[in-house]
Amino acid sequence: MKLKIGFAASIFLFVMLSLLISGCAQPSDTDEAKKWFEQEYGQKVLVSKSYFEREDDEGYTERVWTAYLKDYPDIKFEIVSDPSGGLFGIDYNLQTDFYYQFGKYYFEEYKKLHAECELEIGNRDYTYNGFVLSGYYEDRSQIEPVCKMFEAFDEYLDDQPIAIYAQYGLGYKNILLDAKGDNDTIATINADVSIDELKSEALYEYTLYCVQYQINLHEFTSEEMREVVSQQSANDRFVLTLPDGESVQYDDLMKRKFGYGLTYGTVYEVLKRNDYPTLKGDASHYSFIGADGSKYEIAYDFNDAVFVEDDAEYEGYYYLKDGEQVLMSYYWYNFFASNELEEMTGYSFEKLKTED
Repeated sequence: MKLKIGFAASIFLFVMLSLLISGCAQPSDTDEAKKWFEQEYGQKVLVSKSYFEREDDEGYTERVWTAYLKDYPDIKFEIVSDPSGGLFGIDYNLQTDFYYQFGKYYFEEYKKLHAECELEIGNRDYTYNGFVLSGYYEDRSQIEPVCKMFEAFDEYLDDQPIAIYAQYGLGYKNILLDAKGDNDTIATINADVSIDELKSEALYEYTLYCVQYQINLHEFTSEEMREVVSQQSANDRFVLTLPDGESVQYDDLMKRKFGYGLTYGTVYEVLKRNDYPTLKGDASHYSFIGADGSKYEIAYDFNDAVFVEDDAEYEGYYYLKDGEQVLMSYYWYNFFASNELEEMTGYSFEKLKTED
């Protein structure tokens, strides 16, 4: 028994020492950084004789070498020994912004020939060594032209001598400002599909967004809206029960994704479809006399109330009750939970209850 325990302990110690020795040491010289890059990228590289140090966002000290390819001395990139907390201390991984710097160079050269191109370069990100190019649209009709810009630049990249890893992002310029300051676009970024597939994915996401918020609906057919709702989970649907006990479920309406209740626009549409007697306005700005006798006024433009969270101030959403400002639960909420809706309208939203 003692022999077995001693043998197991020896194996454990050997494994632990191996883990500590392999891959965790801080690269200390130019040759190691150079060898890593040439193995990973298949390019001969010139690297600075020494590194400089800088602190990363987590407080660790990085070692940074400046590098370039012989035929492109003006395009400098970095090779970085990036530290992070590991199971047995600090782990170090070599990273580079090689693709980003060459992508930036190619795009700047491309823009000299195509000033009409409205695409934008994404930020450098060492966790993703690639080049991200983004385009934005304000309505459905602009998705196709943005994708044409992607295709034209992608063809230009194919003709360049240094191949780079490029990724394309298609985002909606959100006039609604759904989550103020946090998510003001719907971005669709995918490096592993064709631009045609990216276009289809963007149209799906845009349709889904508009249905949730009941905006820009004139851009879609009834069939398109029903189809996108049908693809959502059961938890994204809701059952409405009216005061007389009648229940109804709509095949073209849904909750805000991830069970966050009904948006301002969807609440309006539900009231409209059920001939709510005091309803006035449209999905973007409306009012009604609620079940409790109070006058409610709701608008997507009601988004400049002051919220204080963690000693910071934010502008966010509110509605009016008898003319008085009522803040939403969080500054970025422009949707209601079931308990709020039942008090306001007298209607019951059965499948919202578990999300309160």
